[in-house]
Amino acid sequence: MQIFLYREDFFYNKVLSSSKKAVDEIIKNKDKFYQEKIIPKKNGYRTLSCLKKDSSLSKIQQSIRSNFLNKISIPDYVYGFVPKHSYKDFLSPHTKRKYYIRLDIENFFQSIDPDTLKEVFAYYFQINHVTNEELLKQFIELVTLDNKVPQGAITSPIVSNIVFRQLDLRIRNYCKKFNITYTRYADDLLFSSDNPYIHKDFFIKKIKYIISTKGFKLNKNKIRYDKEFISLNGFVVENNIRLSRKKLKNLSSSLFILDRYKNKFNLNEVLMEINKIPFKKEINSIGSLINYLSGYRAFLIQLLNRENLEGDENKKFLRYIERIQNAIIFLDSQ
Repeated sequence: MQIFLYREDFFYNKVLSSSKKAVDEIIKNKDKFYQEKIIPKKNGYRTLSCLKKDSSLSKIQQSIRSNFLNKISIPDYVYGFVPKHSYKDFLSPHTKRKYYIRLDIENFFQSIDPDTLKEVFAYYFQINHVTNEELLKQFIELVTLDNKVPQGAITSPIVSNIVFRQLDLRIRNYCKKFNITYTRYADDLLFSSDNPYIHKDFFIKKIKYIISTKGFKLNKNKIRYDKEFISLNGFVVENNIRLSRKKLKNLSSSLFILDRYKNKFNLNEVLMEINKIPFKKEINSIGSLINYLSGYRAFLIQLLNRENLEGDENKKFLRYIERIQNAIIFLDSQ
């Protein structure tokens, strides 16, 4: 179901659940509803502008997401920020292929500016082909910060999917001509085929051109070519999908450390040892350690083969899941 926001009373009462006066005041002072958050990454740090929880702007963005954005359809080959879809789902269509290529979009959220939003969302703010410019402007003000879509806002994930939707359709139609499978997870574009064409420079140039029409650029340093299999974020895609040896080794090391400290638990010593394992970011509390283990548990549950629960691979995963669950229960009790 699509929804159109051409009437002022409907926009404020049914979509924003607020008054025009209150919304004007929020927009006027929207900077104060965000706070900067530093996220470690491989080559330094990333600064995010995160919306403060329970703020008035947070509540309005939740209303926008529920009452408007969630009603706009997204292609079924898009998996990031989509309910009931996982990273494994993003990878699954690519098993048993010969050639792989992963492309990454540079500064995904920050590449979406007000002009792009106006172009994409004008369709939903019009009646009889006339756009309600005032309401569209209010909407754009509510979902942007410093003329960009902030990565830490409630509405940003689904806004990015809607903005990219037309590009997804163009990429998918182009790939169909060459029997190439395409899926997207946020800023990750994955292609696979038995056709070596996807490893040709012209293929990348075509994708680069398509995404440039909405102001996006490829990150040249993150282009991945692979043959027979591809490993992404700890998953290996080949005849099936499995966790990489490195991922399983990191998990085993973490569980081994926790086992050694069960009888004489010392949080500082546990964290010091666990952070010697090469993670993407530092684990600095029991909460972050539980979240880290819960992520592994979710990975493994996704990989279970429901049709062959007695298989050797399943038995291995189930043993890991049980050990993780026991470790989380132990940490919860500390």
